[in-house]
Amino acid sequence: MESPTFPKAQMRIVKGSFSYIDPSAYSVEKPYYFSGPLSTSEEHLRTNLIYKSVGEVPIRDLRGFEDRLNLEHNGWEYLKTPTALSDQCLDIGDIQKYLSAATSFLRIHLNAQLVLTYDYRFRKSQPGKSTTSAGDHVDREERTADPAENPHIDQTIEGGPKRVRRHMTEAEAARYLDGSWRIRILNLWRPLYHPVEDAPLAFCDPFTIAKECLIPADRISPQYEGEVYYVAHDSTQEWYYLDKQTPEEMACFVSYDSEPGKGPPCPSDSK
Repeated sequence: MESPTFPKAQMRIVKGSFSYIDPSAYSVEKPYYFSGPLSTSEEHLRTNLIYKSVGEVPIRDLRGFEDRLNLEHNGWEYLKTPTALSDQCLDIGDIQKYLSAATSFLRIHLNAQLVLTYDYRFRKSQPGKSTTSAGDHVDREERTADPAENPHIDQTIEGGPKRVRRHMTEAEAARYLDGSWRIRILNLWRPLYHPVEDAPLAFCDPFTIAKECLIPADRISPQYEGEVYYVAHDSTQEWYYLDKQTPEEMACFVSYDSEPGKGPPCPSDSK
């Protein structure tokens, strides 16, 4: 497995800043974030996450070279597929239609036996009204949020199987979690209506990240206790984005793979 090979000298570079986790802050206590309700007197206990901002990080524009990426070898790719959403206010039927189309597309693209959608989220530079969730496998929480600001991977090696089991029925778990099936957790990201003008999603080449730069952290809610990786900064890390990504260009990236030698998990952040 190797890093993606691009003609880097031909690629446009922009500079961005990322807020990386500060690993020196956790010699005693593990990083954590609690997303549930807390009283005013308890609010100071919500998180112990400490970040340090790093500016002038080179981010290469993949435009013109995006077809060289492959999920199996690079951990992320861009899939050309039309969106099932129109430029109108969304209702629950629109969301269900979109999730169903994405699920069907992935099942065919990956030749998968089973694809489940367990979560979705709208991100806006100026968050507005939250939506409701849709589907039996989908967590029921508010779905509108700011662009992600901290390099991270949504699942750890230990947390991935727990997350998968949470969203399967007993029959599905008995069949697919017996050790004979490859299990992956993937994220899909795309603009809904227009090309991205600000806060595009950037990806770090997973082959440029040292193991010690992946810091496990607990993400806790009243419904679930999960574990994610936050990324500590290292100057050897290489970042990429797709300039003016369109709604027909859907980013697909790995958060967990039960066969870790394939399709490595890919850190992401909004630049």
